Amino acid sequence: MPVKSRVMAHASVPTTPSLNLGRLALVLFLMLLAFFHRATLEGQVLSPAELLRHEAPYKGIVPEGHPNALRSDDVFLATPTFLTHVPGTLRGDIPFTDPAKLGGDLGGMGWVSLGQVLYPPAWVYGILPPTLAPLAFAIVRLLAGGLGMALLIRQLGLPGWTAWFGAVAFTFTGSSVVWLSSPIPSVTICLPWAWLGMEWLLAGNRRRGLPTLILACGIQFLAGYLPQSLLFGLAVASWGGVRLVQSQRRWADAGLLLTGGLGGLGLGVLGWLPSLLALSGSDVANRTVAGDAFNPLHLVTWLVPNFFGNPVFSPWMTGGNYCELIAYAGFLPAALAVTSVTGFLRQTASPANEREILFPALVVLVLAAGCLYGWPGFAHLSMLPGLSAIPPGRWTGIIAAILPVLAAHGAARWERMPLKVAREGLVLASLGALGIAVAYLTFWPTLVDHRMTSYVLDCLAVPVVNVLLVAVIAWKACRHGLGRSLQRALMALVFVDLLAVGSGFNPTVPAAGFYPWTPGLRAAANASTDGRVLPLEGLLPGDLPGLYGLRSLTGYDLRGDRTWRKALASAGDGSQDPLASITGNAFLLATTGPGRTRPNELWLNVRPEHPWLDLWSVRCFLLPPASRLRGTDAADLIHDGSDMQVIRNPGARPMAWWTPDLGPLEDKDAPVRALPPVGDATVSLAAPAKALRVLDWEVPDEGWIVVAERAALGWTPSGTMLAWQEAAGGVLALKVAKGRGTARLDFAPAPVVAAFWTSLAMLISMSILLAVSRRT
Repeated sequence: MPVKSRVMAHASVPTTPSLNLGRLALVLFLMLLAFFHRATLEGQVLSPAELLRHEAPYKGIVPEGHPNALRSDDVFLATPTFLTHVPGTLRGDIPFTDPAKLGGDLGGMGWVSLGQVLYPPAWVYGILPPTLAPLAFAIVRLLAGGLGMALLIRQLGLPGWTAWFGAVAFTFTGSSVVWLSSPIPSVTICLPWAWLGMEWLLAGNRRRGLPTLILACGIQFLAGYLPQSLLFGLAVASWGGVRLVQSQRRWADAGLLLTGGLGGLGLGVLGWLPSLLALSGSDVANRTVAGDAFNPLHLVTWLVPNFFGNPVFSPWMTGGNYCELIAYAGFLPAALAVTSVTGFLRQTASPANEREILFPALVVLVLAAGCLYGWPGFAHLSMLPGLSAIPPGRWTGIIAAILPVLAAHGAARWERMPLKVAREGLVLASLGALGIAVAYLTFWPTLVDHRMTSYVLDCLAVPVVNVLLVAVIAWKACRHGLGRSLQRALMALVFVDLLAVGSGFNPTVPAAGFYPWTPGLRAAANASTDGRVLPLEGLLPGDLPGLYGLRSLTGYDLRGDRTWRKALASAGDGSQDPLASITGNAFLLATTGPGRTRPNELWLNVRPEHPWLDLWSVRCFLLPPASRLRGTDAADLIHDGSDMQVIRNPGARPMAWWTPDLGPLEDKDAPVRALPPVGDATVSLAAPAKALRVLDWEVPDEGWIVVAERAALGWTPSGTMLAWQEAAGGVLALKVAKGRGTARLDFAPAPVVAAFWTSLAMLISMSILLAVSRRT
């Protein structure tokens, strides 16, 4: 029989059966509270900030917590970004530029996008206290992903209890909870919602389907990581492509799905446009890493999550980033997904409608697994522009979103044919045990050499216990059927399994150790009220200075434009790439663990006498204790404590100053060995908002006011000035007439401003449409 005649007619696609979302949400919420028990019951902060205790200025101040050095992005980038940018956005102070940085990308958001300020779960950082916001951010995202998965499974016509099972499996999947601080799970949780929107559209429910698809595709762009958004698009397009082949209203449905995808691009424009604009002026090229597929031995981690070690409680053997390599999605979901595939291969193993629904799920699974493990043919796909910069581990999130769907179908098969599935399960369990045994025998000599044999045997506890429990449940199901008690036992088993594995990867720290102030930080803040600081020798890496109101030169910015990189290089001694040296400390922490940085290894090899530092208004140099900075005088030492040193730069210019003639600053490309003198004038610079500077002056003659802000695309000066230009060192220079005057310096790049209001308007309108559709 032709495929087209076997598929469900468009009108016969089932609508979503009733699902008590309120009860499910409550159960998942209580599970999440238990999962993050150290934060909810012990008052800890859900953050790996404990790793700061090994570094100046926090050494000896931050109390010991539950560490995970591989989550350094959380400490140096994610949390500081949210704490400094989201509250301002909710107050109407849109951060098109970052006052804590002289250089950096559009929006000052480092390597992630400005769109994160409109990512709805991130709004908790503007509502709750800083110590509670990370926990709320985690719970809101995981809960949203679980509810979306439950609705999707029910829309596919599977039994209600399997929707609960899939929701639990997806909420606590390893690829999300292990790397919870990154924007990657923020993208992945939108996948089931996008597939759900497509299924609603294909079922003829446009009122729900279209806004759901637009919201899911748009919000994942706002999550802030464009490479993962590319994989999201491939997963959604693959699902939709298969469903269109099956559809009897192919062209009409294609128009609806295309409208939803384009609407998502429009809603998420603030997520992708600033990133593309920042890359357009950068020398940073794509890293060719996608071709480096996972070693097939990593397949073992789908069943034994700690096969290569656990970065929290033991050394890991791969030497890579465990957070990127983790693939564990639960032993039971993986086993049930395999039984789903075996049933799909049998012509009569599943009802016709389920067989048709499984086609897109299997296509997405094959696509993700092929790229993850470098199957022939898929390696070429991974080398496409954009995809070539994506490490293969990013595909684990896509697989983690597909496995609960397949596992739900496998559970439904178990309910209908327990004896048949039990026999299949016995064969699969035997093959899995054989694979695990082969893997361990392969690595056993290495384990002995590393004295890790006892630890590795402990790692077998989770899969062995799971196999035994699943065997007992299967035996009961074969004798008495899969009753409600056994269904609950399966859900409890997958929760306990993922809880045992995932909770250890979510480090906490006592509230007293969550970015505390130190005497040196207070001294630096007092000494640089009208200027900037320059942390050296790995001190305060990433975006940490902004948390304390300190203005620095740059932060965790990897895509600085060519002009800014050139200026930074000229201020140093040329021995290192300036942006790599400034941001590199965070990467060193991620790859070698805390406490292993060496003085002068990763820092801008600055020459304190260079005029650029004076021009950029660098008031203070911040160094670890007992350091020495060449070219400085002992009289300039402001603070010398056990936390850090603060050294004054006596030649630093104000943030805004007047000179009758730019002189050597006139030519922005010429080398400068001295700055023009500061004229006798009154100049004040106020910053009432992140995207606005207000400049007032009274000068004795026509001349120039130099402002220590980088003359990046987007500044639109207006007022009584005569003209403005970019001066040497990349700063702004405003030509002014004699007497009093005022000017506004707005940083508002027209494309980015338009993108912000477009994203916000579409986010609000689509949310209203979806809310109204649920009441009609």
